Amino acid sequence: MVKQAIRKVAPESLKPHPLAHLIPDMRPSEWQDFYNDIVIRGIKVPLEVLADGTVVDGKHRLRAAIESGMKEVPIVDAPLSGDSPESYMLKAAVLRRHLTDDQRAIIASLWKEENKKQGERTDLTSARRGAEVKDIGHPTRAEATEFFKVSRRKIDQATYVQSHSLDLAKKVHRGEIALSNAYRQAKAPEERQKIASTTPPQGTYQVIVVDPPWPFSSRREDPTRQGMIPYESMSIEEIKALNIPAAESSILWLWVPNAFIHEAFHVLEAWGFTYHTTLTWAKNFIGLGDWLGGQTEHCLLATKGNYRIFRKNESTLLTSPKTKHSEKPDTFYELVKGLCPGTKIDMFARRKREGWSYWGVEVNE
Repeated sequence: MVKQAIRKVAPESLKPHPLAHLIPDMRPSEWQDFYNDIVIRGIKVPLEVLADGTVVDGKHRLRAAIESGMKEVPIVDAPLSGDSPESYMLKAAVLRRHLTDDQRAIIASLWKEENKKQGERTDLTSARRGAEVKDIGHPTRAEATEFFKVSRRKIDQATYVQSHSLDLAKKVHRGEIALSNAYRQAKAPEERQKIASTTPPQGTYQVIVVDPPWPFSSRREDPTRQGMIPYESMSIEEIKALNIPAAESSILWLWVPNAFIHEAFHVLEAWGFTYHTTLTWAKNFIGLGDWLGGQTEHCLLATKGNYRIFRKNESTLLTSPKTKHSEKPDTFYELVKGLCPGTKIDMFARRKREGWSYWGVEVNE
């Protein structure tokens, strides 16, 4: 490999690449440490530039040089090796910066969008002039996945956030909020509309399973905390106001996470049910939690009228592997089917089940 000749030029003669905004700026504390180091030690790694002075690796070094009043900065010609200038710049940033998967997903989404616009742009011409480059053109999701080493699912979420809330996308880009949190917030209006347009349960049922979206969002003002959920939540008052299609004599199974056990008893009272016992689901996986890692979830058993179950020798412990998010195990539904006679409905159902009526956004779409 040929060693690049280092030259020194005035920082004012250089300019950031037109797509440098795709790379997140350093956080304030990170920038201050970086800036102080540059002031004390100078720039040890040369900036990589194109023939016209466009910087493709070193935008933060250039900024530090200008702000600190440096007279000269070291530069070398960028070894593009057939890459386009923007591809080279992004590769360097992804490899050298400690970016999260969420940030890389947002960058991938922005990169795809910028590539679509390039046919209409003139400000990239000088950055490309004189270089034979291999361009991806309009990158596909698979190409973006490979380029940025991030999953397709994350790129899809990032694309959705980018198209629905620029403010949230910027927060993910800066590393201030998790992509899953931003995605949930961006989808909230759509989820509310879906819930509002979903036909309420018709008739009454003797066996009711309810798995409401408890208000985790109200307990997670700090986006760095654990336990975020990917769907729009309801307030406790909204849950209390739900129309529960209960027959005069009926049994209710109310799923509740550890964080809302206290509130769940008030919900039962609001729905007119009498509490009897709690079924606890022990999972084979320790999840997130505020104080302890969550490995259990609970289902409160309550009745209305004179409803009776077939037998009373079942355990209050249900041991079953963790399912995909929020979906309850098949063993639970088998237990309810064996214990509880009568017509059955699954509210906030995640999927359809034989012998059950169901209500919820996910199965009514």
